[in-house]
Amino acid sequence: MQNNKETAPPYFTIINLLFLFFALHTFMFATNMQDWCIENILVLVFIVYLNVQKLLGTFQFNVKSYLCIYTFLVLHEWGAQYCYSSHPLGYYLQNVFHLQRNAYDRLVHTSFGFLLYYPLRQILHYKYKVQLHKIPLRALDIILCLASIFELIEFAVANYIFPNELGKTYVGTQGDVWDAQKDIAVALIGCTLAIALHSVYKKVAVKIFTSNYKTTV
Repeated sequence: MQNNKETAPPYFTIINLLFLFFALHTFMFATNMQDWCIENILVLVFIVYLNVQKLLGTFQFNVKSYLCIYTFLVLHEWGAQYCYSSHPLGYYLQNVFHLQRNAYDRLVHTSFGFLLYYPLRQILHYKYKVQLHKIPLRALDIILCLASIFELIEFAVANYIFPNELGKTYVGTQGDVWDAQKDIAVALIGCTLAIALHSVYKKVAVKIFTSNYKTTV
């Protein structure tokens, strides 16, 4: 995990452009363009933040972190294309696992915790100097806060800004009164899974490195 300022910029530019083309594609084929625009307000803010951060040189993620971040954003864009609740993959999961609703939004909320753990780990360690053994708990706290804040934003948008059918489409509870709580829960599950996998990976990597070192001495 490095903050490599020499190799990240060209990769960042390529990833940025690919994401832009994909986002335009989802907009052109969106089932509800108004909902797509609402879904992408926070995305636009975040993309601007990443680019400003890169231009100012205040902090730069490595390539792996950018791939994690933009993979999550791609999943979100794909969901926004179908207002989430009408996503074909969600219907497929619903049929295969005999679920009561389209499950694509649950998949994206899970990926939020799972895919953003590595970037969080990097920024906490390299920018805020958090000790490595303290990062998993801090990351879980941050994911919990961000997931909760997003649900509050959804509530505000649907209840005060668009208190009509558009607001209901944006929230997409699909009749589940515990939708917000479940979205937060799966984000935490995703982050916990990422923490566990990263821990296993580090232990295996250390074991392999130690074994190779011993055989060469």
